[in-house]
Amino acid sequence: MTEPIKLLDFYGKDDRDCFFGRDDERIELGRLIESYPAVILTGESGIGKTSLLLAGVIPDITRDIIYHRINPGSRGLLKEKVFPLLNQAPGAAAGEKKLIVLDQFEELLLEREFGGDWFPASLIEPLFSSGSCTLLFSLRSDYLPLFMKWLKSLRAYFRAEQFMYLERLDRRRGADILARIMSYYREAVDYPLINSITGELAKLDAGGGIYPPHVQIVAAHLIKRGLREGDPVDAALVETILSEFFDREIFQGFSEYDQKLIKDLLDMLVGRAGLRRKFTLEELGSRLNETEEKLTSLCTALIDRRVLRRTEEGRIEIIHDFLSRYFFDSLSGNERKKRRYQDMFFSAFLDFSESGILLDEKRARMLLHHLEWIHLRREEKIFFLKSLMSLFAFGDTFYLNLAMTEDILDMVAAEQDSENRHSMLSRSRTLFSTGEAGRLKELYEREDVPRVKGLLLSIVSPLDPGWAAGEIGGRIRDWEILSETMLEEMLQTA
Repeated sequence: MTEPIKLLDFYGKDDRDCFFGRDDERIELGRLIESYPAVILTGESGIGKTSLLLAGVIPDITRDIIYHRINPGSRGLLKEKVFPLLNQAPGAAAGEKKLIVLDQFEELLLEREFGGDWFPASLIEPLFSSGSCTLLFSLRSDYLPLFMKWLKSLRAYFRAEQFMYLERLDRRRGADILARIMSYYREAVDYPLINSITGELAKLDAGGGIYPPHVQIVAAHLIKRGLREGDPVDAALVETILSEFFDREIFQGFSEYDQKLIKDLLDMLVGRAGLRRKFTLEELGSRLNETEEKLTSLCTALIDRRVLRRTEEGRIEIIHDFLSRYFFDSLSGNERKKRRYQDMFFSAFLDFSESGILLDEKRARMLLHHLEWIHLRREEKIFFLKSLMSLFAFGDTFYLNLAMTEDILDMVAAEQDSENRHSMLSRSRTLFSTGEAGRLKELYEREDVPRVKGLLLSIVSPLDPGWAAGEIGGRIRDWEILSETMLEEMLQTA
């Protein structure tokens, strides 16, 4: 049994016995793999997708498995080992049916956006008739729009139940993981203390649940250092533990010059699009204008401290992509925080403008609570709303303060894809009032896709029943029970 504290690294195939807190997700993902020819696992960066696959699900699978983490050198392996399996003849025996897991699939999607379309979605179409293998995609949730764009010609084969969104930990599971780690190291388990700590962890990042790496950092602190008697368990204590971890684990023992160089190095390895980048020491030296000898020394020390790792191709990779400069400024004063959130937003907007990447859930939640620090232009509002729509249902009262319905309608009017128009309207339908009825009717008149037209009518009907009744030939029933499908059928015969 390997040790359960991984800090910022993921759990591997040998870590099954110390991978805690994801039993429900392990069972559900296993069920999906046995039920569908293709499954999509998604969630924010750092939430534990790779750990769930390697330490949770793959050890349960008895059939042959091909697991690969997508990176810039994946093309040859995929063409040699994966593509032939997608085109096997129908009727493969159950015992021969393979599971193909493509982790970090966002790497391929981003490459495609910049002209590297060497894995067209049409290649996986034979799966749905041959049953020769099961394909599991794992990718960050902020790349789902790009994934759906890649999948466009095959959307009819995919249903909502084939997607599994990996959530953050709730307080109960966070406390259970912390207690089990403490027990492993034969530490006394103080349940009131653990409950207090996980309660504070749940409040970080706008209360969106507990971020798994934070549990790891706090567990390491409790085991190695404990708490001073009388210390109050509050937000300040938890933030201090997290901040001190990075100061201690990354920067301790380095000169001021080296600390600045390390921050530049980590920022480069995270990359502007939020993906982990991989470089050789020679490439890093050229980009940072530093000697290869100096970088070799720094990288070796950071590998020992489990901040960096060396890939199989000999490149240097950051272990966790929130180890960028943003984190080191996040626990400081309001002015620095303000600049941080502004930089975070405008960097994300630039990525969206260049490659269509939306905000991930962690950054979206952080920005939601600091919008007063960011003055958004109209196109930036629309980018922000698109990100929220990809992550959340607008029925949640938490987001009602962002009910910029004119901006939503502008988005719908400009969207060319009917599926996207339908999704935007469906997610925001509870926000519209009689003030928007006129714009909704304009969109209805211009719409030529029956499904979207039916949805528009179902939204307008309670706002202007008389107009809606006229559109379906006076055959009005109880608006509360009319579905968009029923309205669509009525429209076709009106």
